[in-house]
Amino acid sequence: MTAYHAALEEWTRERVPLDWARTQMNLGVTLATMAERQKDAALVGEAIEAMRGSVEAFQQAGESYWLPIAQQRVREMQGELVELKR
Repeated sequence: MTAYHAALEEWTRERVPLDWARTQMNLGVTLATMAERQKDAALVGEAIEAMRGSVEAFQQAGESYWLPIAQQRVREMQGELVELKR
């Protein structure tokens, strides 16, 4: 995760929005994987936040390939969060 955070400092949303969005998406997937393994609702929340950032950036850029993938992952993560909170 440290590498993703370092990349996000270099690849800012303002300078390279699609690179930023893809990195946010990868961070979200990594956090979700860790959350699933650790059964950690807080990590799922962080994953959702990262993925929502990518969704917003993809929408603003008119990105038609990655947007539906990121949107689907948000829905999946929200389902995982519900399951963990039961």
